[in-house]
Amino acid sequence: MLFESLENRVLLSAAVYQLTSTDRKALAGEFAEPLRTKLLNIFNGKAHVPTTRRSATFDATLLSWMHQHSDGQYFFDPGEANTVVSTIKKNLGVDTSYADKVVAHQFKDGSNYITVPQSGTMWTQAPSNAKTTEFIDYLNRMDWWDDLALSYKATNNSKYLNELTTELGTFAKQETPLADWNKWREGKTWNQLDTAKRVENWMNAYYLLVRSPGWTGADNTLFLREMYFTGDFLNTSEPDQNTLNKRSAQGAGLMYIARGFPFAAADQWKQTASDRIDEALSLGGQYSEFRADGFDREQSPGYGDVTTRLLVDQASLAHATGDDFSKAWRDRLMTILNASYQTLNPDGKTPAFGDSYRTYDMGIFSRASLVFGGAYAQTRPSATDVQYLWQYRYDIQYKPRGFVATPSGRGTSYNLDDAGYYVMRSAESSSDPTSQRQLMFDAGPVGNMDESGHGHYDLLSFELYGYGKPLITNPGPYQYPSATETNSSIIAKRDWAISTPAHNTISIDGYSHADVESPPGYLASGVVKANGGLQVTGRSYAYQDLKGTTAAGKKVSGKPVLARSIWFDESNVFVVVDWGKSVDSAKYNYTQSFTVPGTTSSTSSGHDGEIHTLNQNSANVMIKPVGRLPSKASSFISTDSAHLTDSAVRITTGAKTTSPTFATVIVTYKSGSDTSKIPQVSARFVDAPQPGKPVKIRLYYNDGKTPSRTLVFNPGSMVPLKDSPGVIAPRVIGGSTPPKVSSLASTAPTSPFATTPVATDPLDNLLLF
Repeated sequence: MLFESLENRVLLSAAVYQLTSTDRKALAGEFAEPLRTKLLNIFNGKAHVPTTRRSATFDATLLSWMHQHSDGQYFFDPGEANTVVSTIKKNLGVDTSYADKVVAHQFKDGSNYITVPQSGTMWTQAPSNAKTTEFIDYLNRMDWWDDLALSYKATNNSKYLNELTTELGTFAKQETPLADWNKWREGKTWNQLDTAKRVENWMNAYYLLVRSPGWTGADNTLFLREMYFTGDFLNTSEPDQNTLNKRSAQGAGLMYIARGFPFAAADQWKQTASDRIDEALSLGGQYSEFRADGFDREQSPGYGDVTTRLLVDQASLAHATGDDFSKAWRDRLMTILNASYQTLNPDGKTPAFGDSYRTYDMGIFSRASLVFGGAYAQTRPSATDVQYLWQYRYDIQYKPRGFVATPSGRGTSYNLDDAGYYVMRSAESSSDPTSQRQLMFDAGPVGNMDESGHGHYDLLSFELYGYGKPLITNPGPYQYPSATETNSSIIAKRDWAISTPAHNTISIDGYSHADVESPPGYLASGVVKANGGLQVTGRSYAYQDLKGTTAAGKKVSGKPVLARSIWFDESNVFVVVDWGKSVDSAKYNYTQSFTVPGTTSSTSSGHDGEIHTLNQNSANVMIKPVGRLPSKASSFISTDSAHLTDSAVRITTGAKTTSPTFATVIVTYKSGSDTSKIPQVSARFVDAPQPGKPVKIRLYYNDGKTPSRTLVFNPGSMVPLKDSPGVIAPRVIGGSTPPKVSSLASTAPTSPFATTPVATDPLDNLLLF
């Protein structure tokens, strides 16, 4: 019965893609000695193998070599695979649900699944029903291969192996090697990031499967041929200069192959891989993916975490195989890890700055804690992290099912001065770590080095988290329109998601500000002790000389300067003060915006102009402008992995003026079913604010226990710059060609959702000059 099952599978695999004797001879020439000569002798007659049996003998010889020799270095030896799987089954169990969906050819499209039939373009062309533009990238990463391999090893059900080897054959048929690897952009889906992620998944599966009875010589030969092509691509293709998140991936993927297989070029590939990793880890260097403080250079923490995980894996592999992962690299990697760790929300998820989704990222730190001696809290291991489970089998403390790790020991403030991110948080709660309140403020560069950047026009914006959920949110990335995108809705929503008015900041006349990549385009104080709490202040010169490209030829010509100061009582109350100042009597509509997840019906307007959420028995936030009535409008957020939109509330204030001053009280709280017990914190100006001058605010807790206090806010110098160093030509919203630096053009984004007029009240004369 076993023979029949295997024979059927071999015939199926052969029907998908069959290697010729010429293919095999070419592959033999790429191996190091003595394997190279041993394989070539099969075809030159020296091994005395009949012509009709040479291909089969070649496959059997190569597979036997991979069984018996330790040419490769990986987290575990193939001979230990059965014990690895037994360890996983005993401690964690094996969930085959993902693998079952893949066998049914259901693949993730965001958080949904779509059926992708076998076709001649499965790996090169997304099906028409795919909603996410990066769906083809997801397919090419094949991140389900470890699930298929583990499911097969745990159940001995050949359907999982059948699917995996069939995919190998269809991929080999469709993704043929290029004569010039540097022409990968010309209609092919090869790229360094997707390829490197595929290598990681393939390696994991291979070291589990290679000694399994169902893994045939033909499977093995085809797999190693594809691995050679992949290594040749990663070694030969020039680093992608258009993006900042590829060098580490290119180096990590190539290093896996160079360590894992007996190719003749392995030593040279290791050198190339080492060079790419060194460039990526140069921290602020020309090709670095990270700033000097360790934060992602594109101002998008989700993208930084992808490459950080690859680098942590390389450090671990070097440790496992006895190689030196240089001390300089380890120190830099620790700087990167610390920056990421400090900016996670208290629930362990990534904040939605730039093109980042709220994904759970504590897994990176569970791995890093093993590599770097327990530096971080360890998560419950994932069953598919087989390389870690085996390598550290004596160190891992298996956590109970349902265990979720959260960051700890981070203090109440953190400054990332190069990235311009500043974090304030309340004290940790041992009983409920996710209840911690955290505000992350952006007073630094944009990260849009060119049209492919993943940063947003979000200077002086912030995100607020508390009591287990995001309370004031950034919009997230939405989805990336393709180069040929014609769906105006997709384009409009993407344009809105990256624009300044879509973020929790101040915007001018609905325009997005310019790119600013270095001071003095922006300045920040860092988090300091002030007014009996924590306070941070930032200034933006990003609207200086910004000219609009609308039909009316609007110009932001008054050299406006913006400043924002945020104070936190280290418990539940935040006070935000915003200033604007322009010259030459130029008047603009300055708009202060906040986005609150939910729907317009999930918020309520209370007295004194407050707006609060109505999440019963859950986390809530109250926003109360000082001396101004807000308006509510529809907007959207897209901070989940499905690229989906959701309703939200937008609160705006603003009017035509030269120099406004805004003040807003924000209170976080966890309410029971009685929503009438909303904290009634309020504030008023002690004196009428003057343009660009310090502001005094009296804060009242109104709870009968906490005394009122006077807060002083100082914006610092609001004098426009004589010129605009640090400001570079922006990526024009809408996909237009970026203008020359001298024109600094930008377009005013149009929200894809309706807005309501801004309400005013008699106190406006205190605020506007």
